[in-house]
Amino acid sequence: MFKCLGRQLQVADSSAPAAAPELLKRKRGEMGPDERRAARAAAQATSEIIMAAVQAYVEKVDRIRQLAGQLGVLKGKRASSDWNILVSLKSQELNEGVPSGSKLLLAEIQDALHDDEDLMNILDNDKAQMKKLREEFKDGKLCLLIEYINKSTGAWGFGVVACASYDSTVQSGFFGRGDIDGFTRQAFNISVQEFTCLLEDYACTATTCQLTKTKDIKMSYARYDQDICTTEGVMIEGWPEDVEFGVPSKLKVALQIRALYELWKTGNTHWRAMTSAEKREVLTRPVSDDEDEEDGEDREADYQPKKTTSARKRRRAADGNDEEGPVKKGKRSSNSASSAMNTDSKKVARKQKSIIADSNEKVGPPLKKSRALKSKAAVAPLTDKARKLAALKKRKVIPGSKAPIATAQFAESRAQLKEMR
Repeated sequence: MFKCLGRQLQVADSSAPAAAPELLKRKRGEMGPDERRAARAAAQATSEIIMAAVQAYVEKVDRIRQLAGQLGVLKGKRASSDWNILVSLKSQELNEGVPSGSKLLLAEIQDALHDDEDLMNILDNDKAQMKKLREEFKDGKLCLLIEYINKSTGAWGFGVVACASYDSTVQSGFFGRGDIDGFTRQAFNISVQEFTCLLEDYACTATTCQLTKTKDIKMSYARYDQDICTTEGVMIEGWPEDVEFGVPSKLKVALQIRALYELWKTGNTHWRAMTSAEKREVLTRPVSDDEDEEDGEDREADYQPKKTTSARKRRRAADGNDEEGPVKKGKRSSNSASSAMNTDSKKVARKQKSIIADSNEKVGPPLKKSRALKSKAAVAPLTDKARKLAALKKRKVIPGSKAPIATAQFAESRAQLKEMR
């Protein structure tokens, strides 16, 4: 509508009589009587031209006046220039801690800015650093706005700024007015500093979630090729050659930990999506035998649960087999079982002798079988077949990436079972 109205104004202006030459714009207090009369006449002529254009456009006059009154609100605000940002930062630097009556004037601040070679170099050459200063300037304006709202209305508020990548020049931080730290501790059980760090971690790791399309991915260094590269289709790029690939918390050299941290922080080491050729290479890569034993958290549970023995049986086995060394906890060999049976038989023999001696002195009712005899009858020497079955039950078969190894173990077990049958 305004474009059409502008064209109407041009047409009306061309048809109207030649107006007086345009006057220089001056403040009303500096105008003389003649200049004021000329300004009023020019304003009246402009109003008549606008009225004629409005009537030709078939629009209500009140509506045009309403839009003209809202022009100051509808007009977009100009962004702060680089020079104004540097002047503001220099003003904060020079007037920090200075009383209100002793602060430097704008002209003095501009002269000091001209003499500052570092800031002038940033203004002319370093666009990245200038972008960082602009972000700090925006954060400062928001902080001042919140302080003004808190001072005038007593309202609380806070905000958090976090970098979204490790190579970002934005410094993470927070601003606010009120007891924000007490609120975060009561509501989230963390401080506002920890809240900022969590937001930064989430922002930096969100890129990995966008690559893998998975939110609950669990890192596995021991099965990195199978569980991460092959399954998720992502890989770590830029891992240092002099640092062994594995869990960073298990590194023992402080220099390696520091170097790895700096590489992740600067972005030289990062996650990226894999190509199809890289995926095929990982699929055809051989798997090492000790891969599952590198990380204790990644080892899968065995099929056969571990059998535990009582402390009394372990003590008996240790007493009967002192020459061969201590028996490992949770495992009972055939030697320990035979030694335990021998000790039980010796105790039963001594008890029978004492019973016979007592019966010779005093005749009584027939003796009942003691509990030791029952235990002796229950504990019998293991045969070869039973020993092989026990060995098969104790065998550990770890499934996962080693499918050929597990298949060979199962085939060997079946063959031994067929031979025993």
